[in-house]
Amino acid sequence: VLQVSGEPFRSFNEGAPFRGEAYKAEIYREGRNRLACHTWNAQAIGSGEILRKVINAVEINMALPGGGKLRNNLVAWDGRFGDKSKSHRSLLEALQNPDKHASYEKLLFDLYRDQIDPGTAFDLLVEVAGRRYDFLAYLFFLKDWTRFMPIASSFFEKAFELLEVDLKTAHQCSWENFRDFNAVLQQVRSGLRDEGLEDVPLIDAHSFCWMLARLPQPT
Repeated sequence: VLQVSGEPFRSFNEGAPFRGEAYKAEIYREGRNRLACHTWNAQAIGSGEILRKVINAVEINMALPGGGKLRNNLVAWDGRFGDKSKSHRSLLEALQNPDKHASYEKLLFDLYRDQIDPGTAFDLLVEVAGRRYDFLAYLFFLKDWTRFMPIASSFFEKAFELLEVDLKTAHQCSWENFRDFNAVLQQVRSGLRDEGLEDVPLIDAHSFCWMLARLPQPT
């Protein structure tokens, strides 16, 4: 942080770490607001309403009142490499097919209304969405950011190597891998607290690893 910004690292709530990483909390809050899952009712299952809300919670790209933009870069949703590259493609396809509304929406309803075990939900989502790790992790991030974090698997694999953590995440999309990924971040959070940082939410451990992976490495 000192090399990049000229300011010493003090916390994730100020300086370069805040300027570079605080947007993730804003994405979480905006995504949760768009989901409004506390208002869902079972009668909506099959209508397409839940699918539209989840799509809207993924496709965040908005101007902010004070200037600047908030764009969700936690999921590859914009299709810059074609429609097949959209990680949330399964939602879009289901929305165009009324026969798929009910089954997909029932799964999403059960996930966000705590009607299903998270591991079972993850496995079922893999079946309908494919192994789109960033998309699945984001859904769980919006569910409970005290337990689940978004993932960019290649970046975190690099960070874990630097931390001497034996966990591969690239091309490893599964509930077991996601569970272990979040467990490592919990350990990182404990380590940050041990170093004297106070009030360290799990998102700060996520930011620490993200910053670590982006450091220029000696050749």
